[in-house]
Amino acid sequence: MPVYEDGTIVIDTPEGIEMARRLTVRSALRIEVTTGLKHRAPVFRLAKDIVASYGVDPKGTKKGVLAQLEELY
Repeated sequence: MPVYEDGTIVIDTPEGIEMARRLTVRSALRIEVTTGLKHRAPVFRLAKDIVASYGVDPKGTKKGVLAQLEELY
């Protein structure tokens, strides 16, 4: 992951891109849980899919899935 003199960080590996996507989903779900705002994308479904990809049975609530994501990361 290159870091340039101006502080720019470039994520250019498939693993890095996937981790950035997963962290973005976690942040969006955190906003939904804490503020009640809804994201345009199906964040809850994406978060449940991420939890399931780790072999963990996702919980049925947004708060539960967020807690599982926090544990995984």
